[in-house]
Amino acid sequence: RDAEPMVMVAAFAGVLVLLAVSIRRDHRSWVVPAAPFLLFPTIALARDLTGGASSGLGPLVALSVLWLAMIGTRRDLMVSMALTAAVFVVPVLVIGAPEYPVMDLRRALVWSAFAGLVGPTIQGLVRRLAVESQKERAVRAELDGIMRGARLSSMITTDRDGVVTSFGVGSEELLGHRAADMVGLGDLCVFH
Repeated sequence: RDAEPMVMVAAFAGVLVLLAVSIRRDHRSWVVPAAPFLLFPTIALARDLTGGASSGLGPLVALSVLWLAMIGTRRDLMVSMALTAAVFVVPVLVIGAPEYPVMDLRRALVWSAFAGLVGPTIQGLVRRLAVESQKERAVRAELDGIMRGARLSSMITTDRDGVVTSFGVGSEELLGHRAADMVGLGDLCVFH
């Protein structure tokens, strides 16, 4: 029983190490989903060491599901749904009552449904946000190209509040102000 806390600490340390490695990766590999996948058995172990079904640690599976919804693939989410069910079902089948009553199967159903419904919804939102961000970067790059190429005209863009968001090369040459000094300026009277 004395080694159990050390096992739990080692499992959490393994999750953190994999997290650190996956954050530093600029491409997808097996390491990216490894940390959230390893978190499932770590949660199961923590539940067992802290009182079984009554420990209240079961909802922690939502962390892995949400994590995979943001960084993972559809397949990763399907695996997370199975692992979520396993966190609750395996102890009921292997250890049984009184630590894991049959009623814990209901938790397996609820949290698996969470993984199957909420995970893909969040993943879809994250993907749409990524597409919109990519479109915005493309438009901004195109605008920057136009602004850099327009040397004989003064091109200045502002947001709805009148704050300067870009100050073209032509504006610098024709008006005598540097773009670095003008971007973010809210008073256009400086050069009007």
